[in-house]
Amino acid sequence: MVSSAASSPVQIRCQGVLFDMDGILISSIASVERSWTKWSLMRGVDPVHACRTAHGCRAIETVAILRPDLDCVAELKVIEDIELADGEGLAVLPGVLKLLAALPETAGRW
Repeated sequence: MVSSAASSPVQIRCQGVLFDMDGILISSIASVERSWTKWSLMRGVDPVHACRTAHGCRAIETVAILRPDLDCVAELKVIEDIELADGEGLAVLPGVLKLLAALPETAGRW
């Protein structure tokens, strides 16, 4: 008989937990794609290419790939401002609230 990971609990002993939010705790894919589309149109870049390039890549690196002629730090601020202004459709992923509620409330540990 094959047992699935979901059928038996896993215990992990550690001193801290570091979470990457997007795709781990929340889904912001629509907002991210809208933001990169807006930025790319402002900067004369093909939006489809910009969105494909941005996935899985740090924003500053994406800017450097798409528009190496621009100041990456300044453009990072632009894209971050666009992303922060667009919170539409953000969703907590399944199981996240249960996971967070199960973590001990030790200050500064997660």
